[in-house]
Amino acid sequence: MWRRQTFILYLGLFCSDSFAQNSAWTSSPQTSIGFLNRPISLDGRVDLNEWEGATLIDDFTEVEPNEGALPAFKTSCYVARDDENIYFAFICEDPEPEKMVLQNLSRDAFLRDDDRIEIVLDTFHNRQSAYFFQMSAAGSRGDALIGENGRRFNKPWNGFWDGEALIDENGWSCEIAIPFKTMRAGRNDSWGLNIQRYRGASRSEYRWANPRREVFLGNISAAGTLNGFSEMPDNYGLEFRPYFKSKRIDSRTEGLESQYDFGGELHWSITSSLKASFTWNTDFAETEVDDRRVNLTRFSQFFPEKRDFFLQDSTLFEFGEQGRGSRNILPFFSRTIGLADGSPIDIDYGLRLVGREGDFEIGALGVQTASHQSLNIPAGNLFVLRPSYRYNTNHNFGGLLTSGNPSALGSNSVVGLDHRYSSTELFGVNFSSNTFFVNSFDEDAGERGLGFGNQMRLRGKEWSYEFSLMGTQEEFLPAMGYVRRPGEVRSQVSVEYEPIINGDIIRNYDFGLTPTYWSKLDGTLVSSNLDIELLGVEFHDGTNIELKSKLVTDKPNEDYEVAGGVVMPAGEYSWREYSLRYNTPSRDDLSFSNSIGGGEYYDGNIIKFNSSIIYRPSPAIKVGLSYSENRGSLPGGDFTTRLESLSINCNFGPDISWDTLLQADNQSDTLGVQSRFRYILEDGRELFFVADSGWEELPNRTIVPMDNNLTLKLVYAIRF
Repeated sequence: MWRRQTFILYLGLFCSDSFAQNSAWTSSPQTSIGFLNRPISLDGRVDLNEWEGATLIDDFTEVEPNEGALPAFKTSCYVARDDENIYFAFICEDPEPEKMVLQNLSRDAFLRDDDRIEIVLDTFHNRQSAYFFQMSAAGSRGDALIGENGRRFNKPWNGFWDGEALIDENGWSCEIAIPFKTMRAGRNDSWGLNIQRYRGASRSEYRWANPRREVFLGNISAAGTLNGFSEMPDNYGLEFRPYFKSKRIDSRTEGLESQYDFGGELHWSITSSLKASFTWNTDFAETEVDDRRVNLTRFSQFFPEKRDFFLQDSTLFEFGEQGRGSRNILPFFSRTIGLADGSPIDIDYGLRLVGREGDFEIGALGVQTASHQSLNIPAGNLFVLRPSYRYNTNHNFGGLLTSGNPSALGSNSVVGLDHRYSSTELFGVNFSSNTFFVNSFDEDAGERGLGFGNQMRLRGKEWSYEFSLMGTQEEFLPAMGYVRRPGEVRSQVSVEYEPIINGDIIRNYDFGLTPTYWSKLDGTLVSSNLDIELLGVEFHDGTNIELKSKLVTDKPNEDYEVAGGVVMPAGEYSWREYSLRYNTPSRDDLSFSNSIGGGEYYDGNIIKFNSSIIYRPSPAIKVGLSYSENRGSLPGGDFTTRLESLSINCNFGPDISWDTLLQADNQSDTLGVQSRFRYILEDGRELFFVADSGWEELPNRTIVPMDNNLTLKLVYAIRF
């Protein structure tokens, strides 16, 4: 039945393209970029004499909270280029600069409430992918890669560019220079462009193109057009990025050891749109540690990729389930390369080819990994190929091929096909879909298995709907992928209603209903959830209140340990839980987030408590403290899980940061500390000092130190 419905829907999508592309619901302005004949002094102070010849964009429209209204404060954007860079200057008027939200200075900070500007550049004008840049009034710079018309957002990506911000009595301003070598681009005269300003005091958004509530800035198909790139210089070049590392290891079992190492990466821009990269003796010493989590289920947990080499151009390799947060089916997951059970596996060398030519995209990766004797992992050759073809603005067809097994000698391969559709113009709403089919073969197991998935999302101004159906056979074994629940099918529908109030105090309400059904391939129920958002309230100042209920059914087919030695017997269980969350405005210097929940739990009961406090006395300092606890009472015994974390972030300017994270939990009975100092001489040239330490509590309550590592690493890019 679902196959027939999916076929009918996709037939309708193809037939609707002509209607969507000529829809009257869009607002896609066009302008031409100016050319500068004199250098810009990048100091944040916008001197209009220097910007003579630049194109002015000042026709912004409010998106939040009053869609379609004229902005209360004027925003002027000047955009220009020369043969090497594209330039932006913003003048953001604000008669009350003392009320501006200035919370972050550091590179790539998460700017939730800061006064800021944001830019997306669709350099291929394919209306699906783009580069994202943002700058805050405090001087924080951030960037990202956007793929699949906003459905994929790679925030850890870092490009080479510069920017300065300045605050005065009239508001704030900034100037930005982005080298063309930082971005791959097609040989087209037009680029997609959208720009947006966020004002923290009123939590308002002002946008240039398509200022609609159901569309967000990352929807590239809703961007405007910037002309004037036909006479671009060839963007060829080499970048050599070596690193030098010194490491001191203090092991509880093996004593002191000093290590010295070097390696690096070589990037070659074959054309303006195609880049090859070679890496050898790849190192990830500066990578941030994973956030700890408590797992009360019988299934594995998903941890995202954080290593820089694999995050570069990662949107070109993504295949399978889309969405943020936890994943269930990823036929290719880069975290399987160079990591095993949290332990690093040396990467001897690797070669990557990424880019676009016409309507074709390609991502290819080959890696040689070293053996690891203590984990009994052999050396391996791993290969990934991810081609894609853009049929038109809305439709993309692609494939996936992986070959190799990171953890065994036997061969493993995965072959897949997918189709992606995205439109912000279809019937005046934001619609996207993703369908994929994959097949795996594992030599050691002698098994072939299938996996599949279909996701659809429709978002209007107040209503949004989501549907997904995905699953795998037990025999589906992607050695370079991730499957959370093999041999099961997940069916999920989500409906959310968010009426806009815009009263004196309340901005909007939120109601939602999400049934989720996990079953075997023959339809036998394994587990189900019915998540109900009974009431959500968002206030104008950023305060949030949520009241939720959850109905759960679970049928574990074998006993498993929940926590603390408490065993859940196989059987059939049904229960109900409630939760209440209260968040104070995160733009305040001191903000809180607290939730309490619980109720029945299998054939017992549970109480869940989570609390976090964030203190920001200035944009240079942020202190966060969080605590979560689960107290369960079951016929098999009682259990209590605790998870604590303390983060201290100090910034001595936009380019110097010192971040420390302490995490402890009573499931592993360990305390881990990472302290990370980062000095950005300039983009691509960085100095890191990283200290990793840990302590373990033994069964006799004795606390003993674990391995303590000190790493000094210099990365110094040289561009030709």
